[in-house]
Amino acid sequence: MWCIDPSVIIDSYEFYFSLRNETMTSEPNYNPLPKRWKVQSAYPEYINDSLSDYNAFMRQLLFNRGITDNHAAAHFIAGTVDHPTDPFLIKDIDLAVERLHQAIVQNETIVVYGDYDADGVTSSALLKLFLDAVGVQARVYIPNR
Repeated sequence: MWCIDPSVIIDSYEFYFSLRNETMTSEPNYNPLPKRWKVQSAYPEYINDSLSDYNAFMRQLLFNRGITDNHAAAHFIAGTVDHPTDPFLIKDIDLAVERLHQAIVQNETIVVYGDYDADGVTSSALLKLFLDAVGVQARVYIPNR
């Protein structure tokens, strides 16, 4: 049975507060990076026919993700394990893999930056447990709202 070591949570809070003291202002939710929204244009007319199984809202969402036909949409929505998405399609994943490899070879501590929602905390904990299990020193950072 998987169980989260309480020190993982304590470590993440200690790490957070050490970072906060070094890099953040006194504002509680200071974010030095501006948000950049990329608003997609409306889908073209042919999408009404090619994604006819879906309403206009879903057509726009699917089109924004490069999905332009009913078959591909059904496959995307089903999200079966039989056809997983290739993680190497993620932009710059090769750079991330290379950096992780370097950190492991040089015995560096890896910091897992998580999110404070349910899937972010869960995935951060699972990644920390995995890294611990394979002998990689890791810490978890969960931002404060």
